[in-house]
Amino acid sequence: MGAVPNEPMLGTKPVEFGDTLRIKGLTKREPLRVNQVRRVRKRGMIAALAISGCALAASTVTPAVATPASMTPANATSTPTLPNPSAAPDAPSADDGLWYYTDTGVAEIHDSGITGEGVTIAIIDSPINLDVPDLAGARIHPRTDQLCPGFTGVEATERARHSTAMASLLVGNGAGIVEEPGVLGVAPDAEILHYAVLGVAVNECDAPLADLVTDAVEQGADILNLSIAYDSPNDAQKAIDVALAAGLVVNVAVQNQSSDRLDLLSGMPGVVSIENVDQGGNPDEFSVTGPGLDLLAPGVGIRMLRTDFSGYELDDGTSPATAWVSGVFALAKSEWPDATGNQLIQAAIRSTTPEPTTASTELPPRTDSSGYGRLDPRILLATDPSQFPDENPLLEVGATADPTETPPVTPLENAPAASRFIWLVGGFVAVTGLYALLLVVRRRRYRRGR
Repeated sequence: MGAVPNEPMLGTKPVEFGDTLRIKGLTKREPLRVNQVRRVRKRGMIAALAISGCALAASTVTPAVATPASMTPANATSTPTLPNPSAAPDAPSADDGLWYYTDTGVAEIHDSGITGEGVTIAIIDSPINLDVPDLAGARIHPRTDQLCPGFTGVEATERARHSTAMASLLVGNGAGIVEEPGVLGVAPDAEILHYAVLGVAVNECDAPLADLVTDAVEQGADILNLSIAYDSPNDAQKAIDVALAAGLVVNVAVQNQSSDRLDLLSGMPGVVSIENVDQGGNPDEFSVTGPGLDLLAPGVGIRMLRTDFSGYELDDGTSPATAWVSGVFALAKSEWPDATGNQLIQAAIRSTTPEPTTASTELPPRTDSSGYGRLDPRILLATDPSQFPDENPLLEVGATADPTETPPVTPLENAPAASRFIWLVGGFVAVTGLYALLLVVRRRRYRRGR
């Protein structure tokens, strides 16, 4: 099945519409049904569809005139597929969805005594359910109320599913629910700083991304996990600058939609952008390519908690792939505690398959379709990062990607008279639609994800 549809990302200035954070989508594999990560508010959907319709109509009637960037959704939308509450999905068998743990060498690394001890990972995501068995005993520190007093972000609601699933992939103990085996964390002894701002109301938390990252830095984070999309260029750039200046490894999921360009956050220079693949190293039905793509990681058929926390299902997506990479970086940091974030990145991009089983001193070749390749924890854990320069190797590579770039607009004076008239009418209708969206979006700074 296709991914849960996302809201459109409009090419507007943040001062007009406010910041927008969204969860990277998850796609449950057949024969299991798709559970939505979010519920779209009716008014927001109506406004978004109205603008999309205006843009589509303008491009259809006047193909010689490009649609203005501010009216063009960066990602297409479709009607959400609602789960059938009367038909519970079949539970995965004991070994289903754990290949990210058993087939990649993570289990053997744990057996050697490396479990992420002494490393701190910050995750900025949805609220979290700390009562699930897989997180019992995990060292998770909710930090949301430090920036948004009175709101902890800890709850057992449907909107807590995404963050709970990401935390389980990082530090899960595999306890399971009833008779179902649980989720095993890649770095079970790492500490988690948790920030809940996705899918929450403005009166619950309205903290900018940069403030969240600043707090994570002050609390000693080593790694930042961002399985999210974000549309505010100024705040996003400030947040990433803060993280990179402090030496954090910043892992960002690319969008779950085929594209030859990374989205805003994953396309930023210096971050580790991650695409998901299956056990054979093949992508799922979506493929994101571009000069800013860095690593491939397990993200197809991954065992994850159901939305109602009653059991488990198999999901696809760049979100679990990114959490997996954050866990692997935590293992490497635990093994090589004196290594800087830059050196860990240097080692990671040299520790990919199907390259040789030992890391090279030279940067490996990369492609826009697979980045540097699929990260291999075994190679990374056997590689001393201190031999590499304390420089972020992705700053120059990522700089070639421009996620905010928009298609050139044909000058109006060069269009035929009929096209100019239709352009003006379409522009008036679209601006009216944008105004309607403004009234909706200004009511909430953060919105739920795909």
